[in-house]
Amino acid sequence: MSKDMCESCMMPLSKDPKGSQREHEKYCSYCFTDGKLCYEGNDVKEFKKAMVDAMVDRGEGRMKARFFAFLAVFAPRWKNKLSTDEQKSQKTMIKPRQIIMHGTKSTKKI
Repeated sequence: MSKDMCESCMMPLSKDPKGSQREHEKYCSYCFTDGKLCYEGNDVKEFKKAMVDAMVDRGEGRMKARFFAFLAVFAPRWKNKLSTDEQKSQKTMIKPRQIIMHGTKSTKKI
């Protein structure tokens, strides 16, 4: 994990409005405030919803917010806390898939 990304939401720390004055070296100022994580739960779906709502409240578009919330599940904080469906989804993304080309089956990595 790159040290220049928030370990909760994957936001580049260089984009943090508080810059290097944030409270925690691993988390952005949106995720860590007043000495604690803003979302202390373990439910990644709830975190994603809270993240989208917070971004929309700050003026970001809903689709952009949903995209960044999707990326957040790859952060170290959530790595072992994904639901079974989300784990299957991630595994499917990196597995080779069979593609039918000109009537023959060929396995290609996508």
